[in-house]
Amino acid sequence: MGLTIHYTITATHSLAEKAVLQRVQKTARLARQIGCAHVGKVLPSAGSDPDAPKFFDSVAGRERRRFGGPRTQGWLVEIWPGQGCETLTLGLCRRYRLITRDPKGREKHWWPVYQPDGWRLTAWCKTYYAAEFGIEHFVQCHERVVRLLELWRGAGVRLTVLDASGFWKSRSREQLVAQIGDHEQFLKAGLQRVCS
Repeated sequence: MGLTIHYTITATHSLAEKAVLQRVQKTARLARQIGCAHVGKVLPSAGSDPDAPKFFDSVAGRERRRFGGPRTQGWLVEIWPGQGCETLTLGLCRRYRLITRDPKGREKHWWPVYQPDGWRLTAWCKTYYAAEFGIEHFVQCHERVVRLLELWRGAGVRLTVLDASGFWKSRSREQLVAQIGDHEQFLKAGLQRVCS
């Protein structure tokens, strides 16, 4: 429930790891420039940061369960756009596919063989609860998420975004604010039914 931005970032296997790292570093710099509440360290997808806030996935010992993990390659950065907003994770992790036959159609090996098959990250960021700290704060958080996602378009990277508010396509602040009103009425109606 609430306004959430779902996104998928993909790239072919030919995208160099150095290019992924540079894009993640650029994302972290922009997040600091546009006033995000906290920008984590740029880390390998299996890396952890002992100084990360408790709600970040890169907290030491968690090993990036949601997006990376012990056996992944890639680069990620976690960003907190502002109070009430969920953490935004951006970057790419290498995907692999299982190969059972070689190009000539013969059996490969009896043990699994994996081949690089591009880069991918699928995630989401709920901005709705930032409205608890004011409508303008909510709009700023939502705009920050959209602005950071825009960095991931082009240059060998494909970005797919599903923004429940419609802001990704319209860029209308008025339409975004109207969505908060609709959701508040929906929540109040639901609470009245539960309490009666």
